[in-house]
Amino acid sequence: MQHEDGGGLADSLYRAIVGTAVDAIVVIGGNGAIRSVNNATERLFGYAAAELIGRQLKILMPEPYAGEHDAYLANYLRTGQKKIIGIGREVVRPAKRRVDVSDGSLRRRGA
Repeated sequence: MQHEDGGGLADSLYRAIVGTAVDAIVVIGGNGAIRSVNNATERLFGYAAAELIGRQLKILMPEPYAGEHDAYLANYLRTGQKKIIGIGREVVRPAKRRVDVSDGSLRRRGA
């Protein structure tokens, strides 16, 4: 598991829970930049943590979701209204592993 320093993310309890989770866990900042990923994120998406930290979350999304992400994030920050979370969608990431996205959790399918 790798994350940027600061913000209390280095806490040992956090590392123990997130580091051993079987689902991908990605923590982003208010600007959509990835601050932290766990080992499952690396396995499911095929990126090393160092490739993801500081990049926009939409790198992990196929179109059209990647293109819509900034607007959804801005709307959430402005209103607090969640429009995507809880819907559950199956998405295919080109040249990466296929995953199911549901209620914010990712499950590996096929492989």
